[in-house]
Amino acid sequence: MQRGKRLDIPRTLLDDPMNRSAGSHDHTSDSKGSHMIKSYNYNILESKSVDESEFVEFWAKTYKDKHDSLYSSNIGNPLTTDSIQALFKWKNGGPISKNKQLSIQRNYIDTTPISPKVNESVKLIQFITEPGGAIWRIFWLHCNSPKTYPIFDQHVFRAMKTITTGSPEELPATDIAKANAYVNEYLPFHNSFSYPDKKKLDEALWSYGKFLKTWEAVIVQPCN
Repeated sequence: MQRGKRLDIPRTLLDDPMNRSAGSHDHTSDSKGSHMIKSYNYNILESKSVDESEFVEFWAKTYKDKHDSLYSSNIGNPLTTDSIQALFKWKNGGPISKNKQLSIQRNYIDTTPISPKVNESVKLIQFITEPGGAIWRIFWLHCNSPKTYPIFDQHVFRAMKTITTGSPEELPATDIAKANAYVNEYLPFHNSFSYPDKKKLDEALWSYGKFLKTWEAVIVQPCN
């Protein structure tokens, strides 16, 4: 992503009430013919181009996570059985199924994965595609080195594609495709941001991508 690239946020428009097709109208009479003035505001969403900092600030404000303490109280500290369980519970968004719990125990507690160096792309892709699931192996990398490896999922991938190409795409289905997308696309994209608070950046990208999943089709394209 080039520096100075304009990013998008939606904004609510209140139309000019003097316009015939405006979003605010005065209703001046009731069913009995008496004069009553009621004002209604009709709103739409429009995409607004902003700079990087405003983009992050806007979308980070929309981020809500009732389990955030599971992350904030454990990330960056030495990994123990309890902290690993807590972090994966946070990543899962709540209680973990029995099968997932067995996978965590087998792949991240009983065995301690050895992370490759970030500049070793081939070894990094190989690491991500080993047993345990690509998204969760990336999360393991993040737990071990949160400043080096950002969190990756369907929402941040969708956000990245929309920012870089103007069109949202869904996360590939296979582990090898996810690994390649993370190593060859998302890491360089994430590193291109100069915004200093990487946790806030992650929250903004996640919120934007989640928003796009539902609302992308109804947002008006940016005005020139």
